[in-house]
Amino acid sequence: MENNKQEFQTDIDSLLNKFLNEAELQKFNDKIVQGETNNKTLGIINDFYNRQLKVDYGFIKERMEIDRAITFANKNLDKKRFVQLLMKLGQVCTSHGKLNLAYEVINKAVKESVNPKDRAESLLLLSDIHSRRAEWLVSIEILNEAKKIFEAFGDIIGVAKCENMLGSIFGERGELEEAKAHFINSLICWNSGEDKEMAAIIEGNLGIIENIQGNYDDALDYFCRALEKLEVLGSYRRIAEIKHNVGMLYVHKNELEKALLQFDQCINISLKENLLPVLSTTYLSKANVLIKMGDYDAALVFADKSMEIAHQIDDKLTIADVYRTRSSIEIQFKNYEKAENYLLTSLTLNEKLKNILNMAETCLQLGKLYELLSITDKKEEYLLRSLKYYREANASESIQKLEEMLENSI
Repeated sequence: MENNKQEFQTDIDSLLNKFLNEAELQKFNDKIVQGETNNKTLGIINDFYNRQLKVDYGFIKERMEIDRAITFANKNLDKKRFVQLLMKLGQVCTSHGKLNLAYEVINKAVKESVNPKDRAESLLLLSDIHSRRAEWLVSIEILNEAKKIFEAFGDIIGVAKCENMLGSIFGERGELEEAKAHFINSLICWNSGEDKEMAAIIEGNLGIIENIQGNYDDALDYFCRALEKLEVLGSYRRIAEIKHNVGMLYVHKNELEKALLQFDQCINISLKENLLPVLSTTYLSKANVLIKMGDYDAALVFADKSMEIAHQIDDKLTIADVYRTRSSIEIQFKNYEKAENYLLTSLTLNEKLKNILNMAETCLQLGKLYELLSITDKKEEYLLRSLKYYREANASESIQKLEEMLENSI
């Protein structure tokens, strides 16, 4: 955790180096040093007081440093540069999973923006934070506002970014055809020659949709095209995300060793680059593979670590998914009541998030649990609900498997 704090501070320092000249930076650092708590005092007070004060509230220090950086920059930069710094600062906070800080910083960028294009870019970043919190309707509303500004200025690239983010939101909600339409619109708008990273992101997103729909060859083609671009650029966060997605493709194909290889590569990159959101997701994916391989103790450790990070970064979707994974583990230990409670908790969270695909998967697991417990009425109820949600998501392979399951149970 201490390393995470140091890396966060290093990223902030690196950002300030780009916006402040040498004299301004020295002045800022002097103020920060003067404002630090005098740790020598701790050697004077008695041991009892020391023990009472031995609590690490690192986030308070981080918050103070962010506030000081903003105040100092506001006094020393012109309005446009100040807004640009706020946007970059918000992105650093987001990449480190500090969504509350990111929200405040980017919201300030929106309010301070005088240039309409800066406002639109700030709105894009704000929408991303709401999306990460699974606040879909707010995110979509903000995106549409940004899109109108980009359209008014004929900014095709800005429109493409909005279309891509809309695709991501509908994909997270399980509305796959809607998601695919937005991704394709984004790819059509985008001139991949100008920004290969963005083209790779869109291709990766299309790969996710094709994977969920069971079109594995098309999915792998998109992923490979995306990876080729990203490896040239050295974009490690995006490479890690694509490797996770390739791992999920192998999970769907039941090629578990290949899936683990991709997840392990993703974890190595994420640990090195301190990518907490990617780590949380990949730890959980690895836990699910370990369950399939019968290594339940290791699966539990990875699932719990995923939950810990998900709470830290306020990732509600992953939290709901971890409950589902914990249920699978408890079933193996024959703790059926715990398993049922975990699944019902996951379903409640996903219903609040309006995540159709996750609702379908959770209902399916509930149906299987009730089948194991010979509770026929509940089994049929949840299997039918699962089928309904899969049809809404147009997940053809899952629909076929579930229809066969229902036919065999009659």
